[in-house]
Amino acid sequence: ERIQNQWDEVQEHLQNRRQQLNEMLKDSTQWLEAKEEAEQVLGQARAKLESWKEAPYTMDAIQKKITETKQLAKDLRQWQINVDVANDLALKLLRDYSADDTRKVHMITENINASWASIHKRVSEREAALEETHRLLQQFPLDLEKFLAWLTEAETTANVLQDATHKERLLEDSKGVRELMKQWQDLQGEIEAHTDMYHNLDENGQKVLRSLEGSDDAALLQRRLDNMNFKWSELRKKSLNIRSHLEASSDQWKRLHLSLQELLVWLQLKDDELSRQAPIGGDFPAVQKQNDVHRAFKRELKTKEPVIMSTLETVRIFLTEQPLEGLEKLYQEPRELPPEERAQNVTRLLRKQAEEVNTEWEKLNLHSADWQRKIDEALERLQELQEATDKLDLKLRQAEVIKGSWQPVGDLLIDSLQDHLEKVKVLRGEITPLKENVSYVNDLARQLTTLGIQLSPYNVNILEDLNTRWKLLQVGTL
Repeated sequence: ERIQNQWDEVQEHLQNRRQQLNEMLKDSTQWLEAKEEAEQVLGQARAKLESWKEAPYTMDAIQKKITETKQLAKDLRQWQINVDVANDLALKLLRDYSADDTRKVHMITENINASWASIHKRVSEREAALEETHRLLQQFPLDLEKFLAWLTEAETTANVLQDATHKERLLEDSKGVRELMKQWQDLQGEIEAHTDMYHNLDENGQKVLRSLEGSDDAALLQRRLDNMNFKWSELRKKSLNIRSHLEASSDQWKRLHLSLQELLVWLQLKDDELSRQAPIGGDFPAVQKQNDVHRAFKRELKTKEPVIMSTLETVRIFLTEQPLEGLEKLYQEPRELPPEERAQNVTRLLRKQAEEVNTEWEKLNLHSADWQRKIDEALERLQELQEATDKLDLKLRQAEVIKGSWQPVGDLLIDSLQDHLEKVKVLRGEITPLKENVSYVNDLARQLTTLGIQLSPYNVNILEDLNTRWKLLQVGTL
């Protein structure tokens, strides 16, 4: 009776297992069909992405590319159902047959979803970039025309003021000097209000030029940008010249002395601020953020440059044009000094401070240029590292999917052993070239270390993961 009962149990177990395997076969077949359909739409999406070529952007070309990108985005929304169906069927296999080996299903599903997400991201980024370029190409000419018109008006005002400041006997007319100073302040206020617009036009102009590279429109735009830069530079020079002459005539050497002191304090603060931006970050996003911070810092320097140059020029004119007897009256020592010595003290003090300001300004610019060079080099190397790790990760995933599809060695039948050995040899031959990729990634990491760049924990973890997976892959094909 016990034998009979055990036999019945075995028969029931076999029957249940046979039924489960039949259901598994049916579910697996459905999943394989859905997987193939998902891979097919992935292939179509990749083919469209690869068919896109970068070329000079005209308005018509941009509009055409936007239409193509929107169409692919629409196709992706329609194809999403294929990926969703494959995911649902894979989830059913993973859930219902968790006691069986479902590693291959899991890895293939992960790869499909990762590729699908990457395609979505590329399409979204391209659409956003094209829309921005389209907007830029539409708005940029209007903004440029508006700015050039303002430049022409400001240039006329500057010419009038410059002529007025060079008139004879102007220094004797204190009321006239005050009036001209007020007009200059109005002009300088307009220049400062348009500084951001100038920088934006200059940056956007370079973007448009790159998009139009090689076309006739590019040559025309380059001439207009050169004209804008020349006029802007000349306007600032004239404004500095006007201020220098007006301030040199106001007999306020103490104010110049205080201005130079303030500039020295500002230069020291900026040098300290720049030093605090170090060291270089350990991954691409961190260094990109440092680059954005330093770009804002450089813009601040560029904004301050006219003030520094104007103050130095004012001091130069003051020391050159002011007669010694004027300096004697301006400089009052607590103790009596000969007039000549009082004049020499004024000259010596202002000249010394001006030299210090000029030296510190040059040092700050050199410091900034050196820091930018380090950032640029780090961005280039970290970009290479990121691209190399992404490429290696993809190749390792592909090899892992193949290896994951193998049956465990203990489950192999003798008849299939030779076939399994052939598969191992084939995979071993395919992964051998990966050794160069692994070495290349590790070499890039070492180069960053020699440059004094400490890799972030995120990058360190990625490198350790890639090296570990490579070693496991090698061991698994021995």
